[in-house]
Amino acid sequence: MEREKAEALLDRLEQYLKETDGKSLPGSQRAVLYACLRGSNPSYKRMPDILRSEGYGEYSWTTLKNDGYLIFKRLSRVFGDDVRKNNCLRKLQDWQSQYQPKPVYTTPSVKSVGSGPSSQSPHDLLQFAGWQPILAELSQTIRQGHRIVAISGAARMGKTYFAHALVEVIRADFEAIAWCRASDVPTVAQLYHQVLQQLSRSRKQEIQTLVQSLHPTTRLDDQSAIPALLGLLRSHRILLVVDHTDVLFCSHELAGQFQPESSSYKQWLQRLLEFPFENGCLMWIGRESPDCFNFQYGVLAEHRMTGLDAADASLLLKSRKMPTVSMFGAPKAITSKPTAPKSAAPKSTVLETLDGTQDWSTFVAFCGGNPAWLLMEAGGSRTVDIPRFMADPPLERTVVETFNQILLKLTTIEYLLLSWLLLKPLSYQCIRQLDSPGISSAAWDDALLSLERRNLVIRDKNQRYRIDPPLLEYILSERIAKNVADELLATGQPASQPTKFNILQSCPLFHGTASAKRQQWLQQHLVQKIVERFQRNLFQAEQIDRLQILLSHLQHQPRRHHGYRVSNLLNIAIALRLPLSEFEFRGLCIRHVDLRHARLSGANFDGCRFQDVMLPLNPTGKITADMTPEGDAIAIGDETGTLFYWHRDADSFRLQHICLLSNAELEGTSNGSSEHCSTEPMPIEHILFQESHTLIVATAHAVYIWWVDETATPDKLIDLHAPVSHLARSNQGKVAIGLSDGTIFLWDGIGYRTLPLKAHTSDISTLAFSPDGRFLASIGLGNRVLIWDLSIVDNVAPPYKEVELGMNICWHVSWTQDTLLRAELMESNGIRLRVGDREIREQAIASGSIIGLQFSQNGRYLSGSATSSQGRGFLFCWDWSSNTLRWIQSPKAYANVLATCAKGRWMLVLHGNQLQMFDLQQQELLWQIEPQAWDSRNYSHFSIHQVQGLSTAERKMMNMRINSNVGPIELEKSEEPAKSKPSVELALKEPEELTNQTRREYAMEEYARQAYR
Repeated sequence: MEREKAEALLDRLEQYLKETDGKSLPGSQRAVLYACLRGSNPSYKRMPDILRSEGYGEYSWTTLKNDGYLIFKRLSRVFGDDVRKNNCLRKLQDWQSQYQPKPVYTTPSVKSVGSGPSSQSPHDLLQFAGWQPILAELSQTIRQGHRIVAISGAARMGKTYFAHALVEVIRADFEAIAWCRASDVPTVAQLYHQVLQQLSRSRKQEIQTLVQSLHPTTRLDDQSAIPALLGLLRSHRILLVVDHTDVLFCSHELAGQFQPESSSYKQWLQRLLEFPFENGCLMWIGRESPDCFNFQYGVLAEHRMTGLDAADASLLLKSRKMPTVSMFGAPKAITSKPTAPKSAAPKSTVLETLDGTQDWSTFVAFCGGNPAWLLMEAGGSRTVDIPRFMADPPLERTVVETFNQILLKLTTIEYLLLSWLLLKPLSYQCIRQLDSPGISSAAWDDALLSLERRNLVIRDKNQRYRIDPPLLEYILSERIAKNVADELLATGQPASQPTKFNILQSCPLFHGTASAKRQQWLQQHLVQKIVERFQRNLFQAEQIDRLQILLSHLQHQPRRHHGYRVSNLLNIAIALRLPLSEFEFRGLCIRHVDLRHARLSGANFDGCRFQDVMLPLNPTGKITADMTPEGDAIAIGDETGTLFYWHRDADSFRLQHICLLSNAELEGTSNGSSEHCSTEPMPIEHILFQESHTLIVATAHAVYIWWVDETATPDKLIDLHAPVSHLARSNQGKVAIGLSDGTIFLWDGIGYRTLPLKAHTSDISTLAFSPDGRFLASIGLGNRVLIWDLSIVDNVAPPYKEVELGMNICWHVSWTQDTLLRAELMESNGIRLRVGDREIREQAIASGSIIGLQFSQNGRYLSGSATSSQGRGFLFCWDWSSNTLRWIQSPKAYANVLATCAKGRWMLVLHGNQLQMFDLQQQELLWQIEPQAWDSRNYSHFSIHQVQGLSTAERKMMNMRINSNVGPIELEKSEEPAKSKPSVELALKEPEELTNQTRREYAMEEYARQAYR
C-alpha cells in the first residue's frame, strides 16, 4: 500500500478506535500496523529497518512484537474477527471499505509531520522557532481581510502540520471549523455537503440552527453548490480547510490545471477571489496552487513552505530520539570579537564547529530542510564523512519513489527545463534564451512558472533559479542517464524524424560555462552513469559501431535538426575513452563538449563550429599565478615560459591572451633579429598584475612587463643579480621587486625610481604598499619588518624604521590608510591582527593547524588555509573590519592562498600544483586548471582547420599543441599582427614629446641602465 494511503487509513482507524473504546492508538502500535501495510507480512525483526527507512524512528523488534500482540488482540475484539499479522492488510482494507466516519471536525494528527509516530499534543506544534514569525504574520494577515490563505510546499514538507499550527492560533476568530480532505470531496457539491455534515456536529446552537436552515432536501449539483458555499463563507465566520488538494489537478499539464471532474473548483475559487468577503475564511493546502492564484488579489495570501533550518531540524530529530549533529561531530560555539591586548584565546574554534554544525547544516540543506527527507536520510545514514556522503548519497527508496512520481506528472517542457537547471543555475533572462529546438520564450516562461508553483525550483539571492531540494538533482540525473542510455541502446539508427523534446537532442549532458564544481558533478553523476550502462551492454568495438551509425545519420540531416545530439555523442565517446579518429566530425556544430582528456590523435574537426568547448589549454610543470583585485582576470606562468591571461565572464573563464617568454623571442625583439639566439624556455618564477591588463613577470634573473592588449610579448624592465622572491604593487601602479639577497627595487611605470633599497640581508618574503603609495612595508628572513618612507626622491635611498616585534612572528603585512597591519599566529591556532601599535584583534580559526596567511590588496581581508582536528582542509577569509568570517571546505588539506579579491568573494588558491578559484559567496569551486605534460602523440594528425568559435589565444595554444613545439608562437594569417615597437631614434627623444607607448619604452631603458650601474 502506498504511504499516503496507509497514513490515511491509520488516521481513520485511530478515530474509529476512539469512538469505540475511547482510547487512542499508541505510537508503537501504529508503527506495527504501518509496517504491515507497507510491507508484505514482514517479520518483527525486519520491521525496525522498514520503520527506520520510512522515518518512523527507532524501535526494537522485541518492543514491536509485544505491541503487535496487544494491537491485534484489540482489533480482533473491536472488529469481531480474528486479526493477525499475516492477514492485517486484508482485514484493514475490508474494514475501510465499510467504515463511514462520523461527520465531526478533527484536526490532523501530529503524526503526519515527518510521517512518523509521535506522542506530542497539538500545542507542541509551535516549538519550531522558525515558524513563529510566519504564524504571527499570517494570522495578522487573515485578521486584516485576506480571507483566502494558500499554503503550498514540496512533498512531505509539513504543510498539514503547519496548517494545524495556524488553525490553533486563529481558532478563536471563528465560530466553527471544517477540515476536508480533497480526495474525499473531488467536486464542490461534495465539499458543500461534507461541510454541512461536519458543522452539524457542532455543539453551538447558532451553528445547529444554521445547518438546519441550509440543509437541502435533495443533493445539490456543482452549479447549485457554488453559490450556496459562497453564501456560507460570506455570511458566517466559518474556517474551511481543504487539505491534500494535489488530487484535484491534472497530470502532464502545467501546474494548477484542474481535472475535468473537479473543474467546478476553479469556478468557485474565481468567484471567491472576485468578490471580497469578511466573515469566513478558506485555507487551501497542497503541493501546488491553482492557476487562478497567479495574480495578486486583495483577499489572497499565499505562503510557500520553506525547509527547516539547522536548529529546527535538530529539534525534530531529537523529538524522535535520533542522532543529529552527533552524527558529524560535537557542535561548539563560535567566538569571534575584538579583544584586549592580553586577552585569553577563545576556547572554541570555527573549524571545530565546522566538523559538527557545519556538516549538519550541509546535510539539512541537502535535504532541503524537508522534515520527511531528514528523518529518512538521517535514519538510514550512519556516515560521519559529509564530503563522502555528498559525493554519492545513499538515497532512501521512499524518497526516490516519491520524486519519481512527481517527475512522471510533469509536462515534457517542464522536464526539459529541469534538465537545463541540472547543468547550472540560470537567471530568468538565460532561461528565456535557452537554445532548444522548437521552444519559444513564452513556453519557457510558462514552464518556469509551473515549476515554481510545484515547488521544484527556487530563486537564490543572486536571482538565479536552481533545483530544490538538492537531493532531487541526484534522482533526476539518474533518470536522465537511464533514458539516454536506453535510447542509445534501443537501436543503432535514430528515427527519421527526431522527436521535438528528446533530451539527447534538446539539452546537453555537459555545460562548458558551468562552474568547475558543477562540471565535475555532471561528469560523475550524469555522463558516467550513461557510460556505465553503455559498457554493461556493449563491447568497445560495438560501442564504436553504434556511435558511428548515429553520427553518420546526423551528417545527412540539416544542422537545425541536430540540436545537441552531436555534442552529447561526442561527450559519451570521450568518457568511454574511445579514439576520436574513429568518428567523422567535419562540418558539425560542437557545443558544450569537454575535450581536455579526449584521445585527439587523428581526429578531424575541420570546418566545425565550436561553442563553449573545453579545450586542453593546460600549462606545463610548476606554475605561478595572480588575480586582479576585482577578480575578473587570472594570469598564469609556467616553467616553459608560457604566459596565460584568462578573463572571467560571469561564472566561466576563457583564455584571452597567450605568449611565450623565451630568449630567442625577447632578444630578437630587442635587437631586431633573432639570429644566433638560444630558444631555451625561461621558467616564470613570479607574476603580478600591475593593472588589469598589465603584468609584471619575473624569471630567475630578470623582470619583464607585458602590456597585454598592446604588445605580443613582454618587454624587459631590468636584469637582476639575484632571484626574485616577492612582487608587490600599489594603488598608483608602483611595483616593488624583492630579491633573495634582501635587495628591493622600485618602479612606477613612468620612469620614477630610487636607488635599490638595501637593509635586509636575506630573502624578502612580503612587500606591501600603503594606500597612498607613500610607505612600503617589507618582511625579511629572520622576522624583520621594515617600513620605508618613499616620499623622498632624487635618487636618494629612502629612510626606513624597524618595527619592534618582540617574540611574535609576523606572517604577513598590509595597510589601512597610514596604519600598518600585522598578521600573527596565536599558540591556540588562531589569528592575532595588530592594527598599528595599540589595537589588537583576535579570531579563532583552526582546531588543527593554520598553514598560511595572505592579505587582500586593500588590506580588508585576511585569508588562509587551515585544517581541523580531523585533518580536513578549509579555506577562510576574515573581514577584520566588520569581524565576519567566511569559509569553505577545501578538497585538500594543504593549500597556498595566492590572492583574494577586493570584495572578499573570490579566492585564488594553489593546491600542490593545481590552481583553483573559489567563490566564497556561492560556496563552490568556480574554476580550476592543472598542469599537464605535453604528449605529442595525442595531437598527431589532429586537425582543426577553419574551425569557427576559437579565440586568438585558443587557436595559438592549440597550434602549439598540434605542432608539439615549445618555441615561439606565430600568428595565423587571419589574425592581426602585433603592434610594432618604437625605433631607437624615437626612444631617445625627450619624454614630454613621446606618446604613451614610447614613454614607457624610454622609462624602461633608462631604469634598466641605472639599475645595471
